[in-house]
Amino acid sequence: MSGRNWAHIAGLTSASWRARFDRQISSSAEVEFGGEFPMLEIADLVRRNAQHASVELIRLVNRADRSRYEDPDLSLMTDAELALFIHIDGEHRKLSSRAG
Repeated sequence: MSGRNWAHIAGLTSASWRARFDRQISSSAEVEFGGEFPMLEIADLVRRNAQHASVELIRLVNRADRSRYEDPDLSLMTDAELALFIHIDGEHRKLSSRAG
């Protein structure tokens, strides 16, 4: 993703979290992946490699996977999917800074 897209995502993320905690309401976010949020692929990858995954990641994946049953609108990310996305992005940035 280009820097512009990450800035857009960061803005959506920031606004989403503010809305969620300041007003205690649910929120949604739209992120352009070139398709749907790849939840099935993420869940499959984490479950096949659970011995290498953190408890937090497994918990976030399970929560995000269940959230789709509660909100079948595939055009928006659920709060749980957004939390998973933020976690994955944070871990990616942390690992990239160590490697680079």
